Amino acid sequence: MTKGDSRPAAQNNDERGSSKGAKSNDIASTVTGDSLIILYKKFHFPNDLVAKVPKRSDRARLPPPGYLTISESNLRAGLQFPPPLGLVDIIARCGVSFAQFSHRAMSVLMGLIAFFRY
Repeated sequence: MTKGDSRPAAQNNDERGSSKGAKSNDIASTVTGDSLIILYKKFHFPNDLVAKVPKRSDRARLPPPGYLTISESNLRAGLQFPPPLGLVDIIARCGVSFAQFSHRAMSVLMGLIAFFRY
């Protein structure tokens, strides 16, 4: 508390104790069946692409076998399906997943692939 200020000083994490509220890993996904339909239409997914609403137990860092995790920002950055082979090669060589690329990183990669393709 500062002089003349009636508000209590901010507590550090040790003083607060453990929070009994929901942790970020415990929160269910905001993706619904309806939002998947909207994404299919908005980003022109091929008809044979299978997308699924994540279960509460699913984690972005560990998608179910045969699936990958992407975000809408990756789609806005130009990621298409099937992804360009150049992008798949870059992702594999870096040892990362699509979900680990930020919107800007995905935009740059897609731009570079388009630039060097032509």
